[in-house]
Amino acid sequence: MTSPERFIAKPVGGYHGITIEFPTLQMNIDYEEKKIKPNRGYPRFVQHPQVQILEEKAKEEYFGSSAIAFASAESCLYTVIDCFFSKDVKGIYIDDGLPKKIYSFLVESASEVTQPTTKEKAQIAIININSSKDQLKKFEGSYRIGFSKGSLEAKDHSSEYDAIIWGHPNESLGVLVLYNQDYEIYDLLRRHTGFNLSSRKAQRIIRRKSSPTFEFDLLKKKIASLEKTDGENCLLYPSGMAAIFSSIITCWKPNRPKLIMIGSAYVDTLCILEKWPSRRGTLQAVFIDDTDDIERLKDEVDLETSAIITEIPTNPLLQVPNLGKIVSIAHKKDAKIIVDNTIATPYNFNPFDYEADIIVHSTTKFLNGLNNHMGGVSLTRDPELLSKLKKFQALTNSFMDPEDAIVLERNLKGFKKRMEIINKNAVKIADYLNQNPKVGKVYYPGLKNHPDYIVAKKYLLKGCSGLMSFVLKNSNRDNASTFYDNLGHPIIKGPSLGAEQTLLCPYTILAHYNDPPEKRKKMGLDLYLFRISIGIERPNNIIASLDKAFKNVI
Repeated sequence: MTSPERFIAKPVGGYHGITIEFPTLQMNIDYEEKKIKPNRGYPRFVQHPQVQILEEKAKEEYFGSSAIAFASAESCLYTVIDCFFSKDVKGIYIDDGLPKKIYSFLVESASEVTQPTTKEKAQIAIININSSKDQLKKFEGSYRIGFSKGSLEAKDHSSEYDAIIWGHPNESLGVLVLYNQDYEIYDLLRRHTGFNLSSRKAQRIIRRKSSPTFEFDLLKKKIASLEKTDGENCLLYPSGMAAIFSSIITCWKPNRPKLIMIGSAYVDTLCILEKWPSRRGTLQAVFIDDTDDIERLKDEVDLETSAIITEIPTNPLLQVPNLGKIVSIAHKKDAKIIVDNTIATPYNFNPFDYEADIIVHSTTKFLNGLNNHMGGVSLTRDPELLSKLKKFQALTNSFMDPEDAIVLERNLKGFKKRMEIINKNAVKIADYLNQNPKVGKVYYPGLKNHPDYIVAKKYLLKGCSGLMSFVLKNSNRDNASTFYDNLGHPIIKGPSLGAEQTLLCPYTILAHYNDPPEKRKKMGLDLYLFRISIGIERPNNIIASLDKAFKNVI
C-alpha cells in the first residue's frame, strides 16, 4: 500500500483552528480512502502540528515505530488498559508503583470481564520501567507495556517492551510510544475517548513555558447558568467526546449493561456504543433510529438499562426527540438520560427543564463559536452522578487546558448575540433550500414540512439553531461534485459546526464512507448528504454562494 500524499492545509480559525477546508469533493473522498493526508485538521482526527512535534520527538528519542500524545499520562494509561480490558483477555498485571486505581475502576465497572492476575499468568503486563531487569524475565510471553512518569532514558526500549508510556514530569501530558504496528487501534481509541492533547499545551511544552493561572470556577459558573444550574455541577474536559465518553462510562453499570441511543447520532458517539459493549462481551447497545417510536422505547427500557443517550436535535438528520416522554419512560426503570445539547445550545433549549440527568456539550462548537478552541462540558444536578463524574475525571486527569478555557471564556461573551443571528439566518437558508427545485430533501426542524416541527416548537423555544442537512434531488457523484466544487465565499468547505463562519461538508462521506451501503440506508443517510452550519454572515451572501453552486447541477 502506497503512503498517502501529504498536503498542507490552511486552518480555519487561526493557528489553533480546529478545522480545515477541502476544496473539492474528490479531496474528501481521497482523505477517506487514505490517498491524501493533511498536515492538520479536526484535532481528534488529525493531530495539530504542535502535537505532532511532541509525538515525533518521543518517537525519535525512544526509537519507536510511532507515538500518540494524550491529554495526560493517566488518560493514556486508562486508554491502554481499556484497550485490553475485553472478554478475550483474562489476565492483566499492573506493577507496583503504578496508578492501580484505573484498573480497579475498570474491574469494579465490569468485574465479569477480566481480573487482576499474577506476573506468571499475565497476558498483558504494565510494568514500572524503574523495576529491575530481573523482574522483566517474569513477564516473558506477555504483551509488555512500560510506564514512567518523569525521567526516562532516551534509548530503544523495544527489547524489553512492546510499548512504553511516558508521562511529562511537570505537565499533563502522556505519550504512548509503540514498537509494533498497533498505531491505528490506539489512535482510534484516543479519538473515541476524546483524551486529546491541547495544541496550546503542546506549544507551551515545546517552548518550555508554564501554564497560565485561570479561575475555572468562574467559567463553570457562566456555562452552568446557561443550563440553569450551579457551577459546582459543571465539569470541563479537553474535548466534547471526552465529556460524552466520561458521561456514558459513569452511567454504565455491570448489573445494568444496556445502553440505548435514540435518533441519528454523531459518528464517534455511535462508535462508543457499538464497540465498547462488544469488547466487553456485554449486551449490545440498542439503536432506535426513529425518534417517534415511543412504543419500541417502552419495550426496550428495562431494569438492565443503565442509560439512554440522545442529541437534540440529532446530528446529522436533525430529529427532535420528545424528551419529556423519554425521561418519563426511563426514570420509571431508574435509567439515566444523557442529552447532548451541543446543537440546540442552551440559548434555545434547557434539558434540565425536563429532568435530564446529564447534559453534555462540545464547547468547541456553538458555545465557543470561532473555530479556535477545543473542549467539552458535562453538567448534572444528581449528586451521585456528579461524584462519579468527578472521580472518573480525576482518575483520567482529563481536564480542559487553561489556555483553551481562557479562549472559551472570551468567546462565550458573544454567545447569545451569535445565536440570535444564527437562528434567524438558518430559517432563511432552510426556506431557500426547501424551495430550491434542485434540492430533494431538507432536514431542519424549523420547517413546517419536517416531521418533528410540532415537537421542535414545544422544546426549541427561541429557534432551531444553525445546523441543517440536505440532499440533491438527483443525488449522484457528478451532481454532488458540481455543487460542492463550485461553492465560494462566504461558505467554508470544511467539517465542524457551530461557528460564526458558515461551514459545509459532505457529511456521510466524511463520517460513514467506509460503512456498508445497507448500514447507511438503515441510518437514513444518503452517500451525498450535505450538512451546513449557518454562520452570522449576511444571509443573501450565503444564498448567493449556494445559487452559484447549484447553477450547473442537473
